[in-house]
Amino acid sequence: MRSRSGNRGGLGTLALLTVCASGAMLAPAGRADPLDFIRGDTNSDRTVSISDAAHILGWFFLGGPTRLECESAGDLNEDGVLDISDPIHLLIYLFRDPAGRPVPPPFPAPGPDPTPDDLGCAAYGNGTPLEDPAAEIRIIDAAAPGGDDAKVVITVAVSSTGAIAGYSLALLDGGVLTANGDQDPPGFRDLSPFPAKPGGFIGGRFEDGKILFGTLTSFTEPKEIPPGDDVALVEIVTCVKEGTPAGDYPLALEAGELAAACGTECPDTGRAIHPVLTSGVLTVEQDVLPGAGCETYVPPPPPPIYILFKLEDRDALAGGDVAVPFVVKADRHSTGFSYSIRFDGAILQCTGTRQLWRKPDGTPYEFVKYEWNNETGFAVGAAVISLSDSGEVLPPNVETAMLEIGFHVAESTPSGTSTLLEFEDGGRASGGPVRNKLIAGGQEITPGLASSFVFVDGRVNIVPDGSPFLSPFVRGDSNDDEVINISDPQFTLSALFLGGSAPRCEDAADANDDGRLDISDPVATLQFLFLGGSRLPLPFPRPGLDPTGDGLRCPPR
Repeated sequence: MRSRSGNRGGLGTLALLTVCASGAMLAPAGRADPLDFIRGDTNSDRTVSISDAAHILGWFFLGGPTRLECESAGDLNEDGVLDISDPIHLLIYLFRDPAGRPVPPPFPAPGPDPTPDDLGCAAYGNGTPLEDPAAEIRIIDAAAPGGDDAKVVITVAVSSTGAIAGYSLALLDGGVLTANGDQDPPGFRDLSPFPAKPGGFIGGRFEDGKILFGTLTSFTEPKEIPPGDDVALVEIVTCVKEGTPAGDYPLALEAGELAAACGTECPDTGRAIHPVLTSGVLTVEQDVLPGAGCETYVPPPPPPIYILFKLEDRDALAGGDVAVPFVVKADRHSTGFSYSIRFDGAILQCTGTRQLWRKPDGTPYEFVKYEWNNETGFAVGAAVISLSDSGEVLPPNVETAMLEIGFHVAESTPSGTSTLLEFEDGGRASGGPVRNKLIAGGQEITPGLASSFVFVDGRVNIVPDGSPFLSPFVRGDSNDDEVINISDPQFTLSALFLGGSAPRCEDAADANDDGRLDISDPVATLQFLFLGGSRLPLPFPRPGLDPTGDGLRCPPR
């Protein structure tokens, strides 16, 4: 049997890879006061780490514990809701962009919730690591050719007696490693039997002379790394600094953790395992020359893909509302997107976003976040329709209106004004900068990776009040009495089936905004009025022009 040496991971320096909470306050039995906790510590072991992401995902999707011990600890983005955005927030903070995705207090030290909500914290601090005497993370190879090639490949192996959902490590680089051009993060080649992409997470970054790395095999499925001894799971690909002499350099594993997994309906999923950490040696075969090239590993480009992002043109009145559809088309099935759209805040103020395209089975998207910043003039958002290619994806080769973005036009805007809505990377709302990209085949495809990525910007044209067949109305006001009540669906039913008078404003009678007058319109109004149905589409509840530009008419009074 091979000998093991080193320290147990997670008990040494933890930095940002693992945030340790000593002295967390535990409430006596029956105490009604709010408990101190650490936000992000979902498995309640007083440490924030990759196991917490695995724990809450197991709770969401794999029949894990019936509830979190402290639900407030799982609310990473502090929006009062536990959903898929919370573990994603944690993973980005730990391994990609801590400044762009900070963890709100109480963090990193325990404390009370500064913004109490309905989630609450029934108990805290009773979680414990899972013991595995065979658990180990080991550097099994690290070499750089040197000379005019500064690339280095570090191979990491993992041992465990049970299946794991993922793992993390912090690697001290000995002062000789650097990112490519001191800008790009390290590259990673996933060697595990269930690669993290698509449907999982793999990522890392440089920070203060160390590489932080973490991976989860899946967000939604029981895809586990099986038990094994010294199984190579990842290659970390980065660069040796120019001028580094040939020789051997220590690579020290400073921290590490395995996230336990045990299939479905298992309380141990997401418990931390502290492995033995076995460091290694980087061998630089030749002196690294000034200007030596270094091409870190980049995932292979996707197959040829042609993508369209489009904003529809719309007419609007000064002082009125308008909804601009965002349309997506690709020649392959796609599972998500993000967008960043600039607008003129002196003319338009964003009022909200309405999702249009729904999954065939009616279930919600895995993740959505639609935001705007009227001060900087950006509407931004992201959606993940499905984390696994299960058929719940956007059909290819079809222009699909994904959502519509609502705006209010400034009252002082002169008639004849035309204002541009344009796709522009870098918009911000509550988080970091957002890029325009599509998710297909488990990859995030930006314009640089696509065979063709076409952006069609939109315009909002301010038209004079009283234009022929174009006047303001309120959606659902079929009988034109400026009140939405039961008389409106009665009026529409009479016009459709009893020979009653036709609506003056066909657009107003089109309550569901599908461009047709039929039985579905009075049904939509009745559902809204009496059954808690969806709010009627714009323009509602204030008068405005039809934002969807169909063939129905609304002449002036």
